[in-house]
Amino acid sequence: MTDARALEIVEMALGEPDPAVRAHKVAQACGSDEALRARVEQLLAMESTEAEFPFTESFVRAFALDDVIAERIGAWRVTGQIARGGMGTVVRAERADGLFRQDVAIKLIRRDIASDAARLRFAEERRILARLSHPAIVRIVDGGEHVDHPWLAMDFVDGLPITQGLEAKNASRSERMAAFRTVCEAVAHAHRALVVHADIKPSNVMLDRDGQVHLLDFGIARLIDDLDAETAGARSLSTEPSPLTRAYAAPERAGGAAPTVSGDVFSLGMLFAEIMAGRSPVGDLPRETGTMLPCGWLEGDLGAIARRALAIAPEHRYPDVTALIEDLRRLDQQLPLAALSGAGWTYHSRLFMRRHAAGLAVATALFVALAGAAATSTVFYLRAEAERTEADARFADARAVARALIERVLPRLETIPGSLRVQAETAAVAQVYLERLAESPHATDPVRIEAADGLLRLARFQARAGSPNLAQPQQAARNLDRARTLLAPLQQVEARELLARVHFDRAWLDLWKLGDQKGAELATARGVSIYATLSNPTRTMQLARMQAIAELASWQGDFATERRNGEAGLALIGAPQSADEALMRFRFAGYRAESIYQTEGAKAALPFYAERAAMVEDFAHAGVPQGKLLSSRTIAWHDLASTHLELGNLTEARAGLARARAAADAAVARDVEDAEAVRRLRVIRNAQAQVLARAGEIGPALAQFAAVRADDARLLRQSPSPERARDLAYDHTLIGEALDHAGRRDAACAADGETAALYAELSRKGMLTAFDRATNLREVEKRIARNCPR
Repeated sequence: MTDARALEIVEMALGEPDPAVRAHKVAQACGSDEALRARVEQLLAMESTEAEFPFTESFVRAFALDDVIAERIGAWRVTGQIARGGMGTVVRAERADGLFRQDVAIKLIRRDIASDAARLRFAEERRILARLSHPAIVRIVDGGEHVDHPWLAMDFVDGLPITQGLEAKNASRSERMAAFRTVCEAVAHAHRALVVHADIKPSNVMLDRDGQVHLLDFGIARLIDDLDAETAGARSLSTEPSPLTRAYAAPERAGGAAPTVSGDVFSLGMLFAEIMAGRSPVGDLPRETGTMLPCGWLEGDLGAIARRALAIAPEHRYPDVTALIEDLRRLDQQLPLAALSGAGWTYHSRLFMRRHAAGLAVATALFVALAGAAATSTVFYLRAEAERTEADARFADARAVARALIERVLPRLETIPGSLRVQAETAAVAQVYLERLAESPHATDPVRIEAADGLLRLARFQARAGSPNLAQPQQAARNLDRARTLLAPLQQVEARELLARVHFDRAWLDLWKLGDQKGAELATARGVSIYATLSNPTRTMQLARMQAIAELASWQGDFATERRNGEAGLALIGAPQSADEALMRFRFAGYRAESIYQTEGAKAALPFYAERAAMVEDFAHAGVPQGKLLSSRTIAWHDLASTHLELGNLTEARAGLARARAAADAAVARDVEDAEAVRRLRVIRNAQAQVLARAGEIGPALAQFAAVRADDARLLRQSPSPERARDLAYDHTLIGEALDHAGRRDAACAADGETAALYAELSRKGMLTAFDRATNLREVEKRIARNCPR
């Protein structure tokens, strides 16, 4: 046993202010060596004794753990020591120049590790803190060097570590949640300024006497956009002095990984578990599960949030702190959590009924009354067929009920989270009655038109790209074809317009869900032909025609036609007058931006994608339903971020994808039945992996690509469809792109070979579009020519 080993353990222990954690770590380090443990405890007792040490000497001086603490540092008079840790010492001081009264905490970096790099890091810390302005982030007031000690002075906080402070006041659950949320908001503020904290733990979050939260010590913070090869060569955390507190650090940090947003999310998860459970989870951490939350530590929704934040794999955590804050908000409002996005119908039904108890009672009564009326009306109608007068009355009642379901009940349900399946079931009930009415010898043309309109609405619930739907494209196709059959013989203008819209919707379904471009071309042509017979088409009909032509042109690679119709649609709409027009304007802006991107490049398209993203922020004021708003927000920020990525603007791309991911997570949490939202979340995860790859983080990027690819392969096996087959091929495309960017030519060649085979299979089945050939497949072929030996 040597003093060197004892001193090494002492240094490690001094970096941990929590007594319980310190004792646990000392016991682990000493193992069964009782003599070593006794020596460590003796040295620790010397340091923690209440005997006064003059500033000029301390037992740690002999161990080179710290140097002499002066009585005056800059304009400050030192009044006492606050703490000593692995990186240096924190002292309390007061202003000594007599200008005014002010107390501060001064942090001095240890002289023996004050290398040039450490000094630069400390100077950077001062610059970073000067950028942060948040009520819960401790303010830096001064800094410099004193006898080779870099130092900085911060506002002094008279309080306790947040966990101790909450326990001391016997805080309620709501008080603990509020305090933790304040911490999250402070960290999120720092992240928006491109700063990671990297050492979040109870002793770095103080609760003052007034119950205010203060986040301090950005001592190892890094500017996110400066994380480069320098950090990749960092020293081992187990052998060199480090400001990292490993008990609260993400698992990847133990291997020397650089600080990241995901690492801060993990540390916040540790803090959350300790705050809500009232005890530290350190020492009980599991090693064989997908999360670092100890078994049985927190249950229910609290446990779900903690498990998501404490996931061992970074890609399984919350994507950022904003997403964590959003789940805390959803917990308060009894909304489904993103952390439980895979939970079953029982969980979502329980929350749904708890939130909308009163509203559901009214809606249920209305639904039962309407359905009962419909059933009664139909029965009476059939029994009284011979009695024409009575039959006509009952027929009118059944028609009124079906219209009420479609025009009044469905719009109300659309505003309620978690109700997509109920919406579809309600539309299906209406469909049954409408079809019965349409087949009746008493059915008039207006009734057939209403039945067709109901079938069109139901098809959109079942499968409509860009909107919440149930991923039922075959059922949607049958309903659209049934609506077309009902409308074909009718000559009224209303019927002809509706028939054109049915054809346009069928074209959209063929393109996006069924992979049938020829079918889409035929359906679009039929719709346009009907439109040409209309003497005075409505504004809505004009927009529907422009949209259908632009959509098909995009898939055909005819970007000039796409742009022409996109700009014409924007000019016709002008200032949108309704939620539907706001959504149409958003789509036309997308056609314009995409066509410019494809013909003039990413730089020319960037301002148009930015303008489109700004449109979405006005959707709430326009009355756009929440589900469609979240879908549009996901699309807008993804497209803008992808354009930044193409231009090499990694910081902007990362930030845009964080916003897209938050919207996608919220959409999935709002309704787990929404297949479109689930799909878009995978698209965002792929894009985030692309950013990682471009930033040189090829390992994490490939891991995330593989995770998304595995999800898409599973979904394709469960429910084969052209859309899912194309999604899987695109996943492979991104893997080859990442490997090529990393300079791994052999691996890129192999990956792109697999991708080419997948596209060949799509082509053989008639599911490869002109858009695929002009974009994704062309890039794959270019990489194969560059990376694969002849």
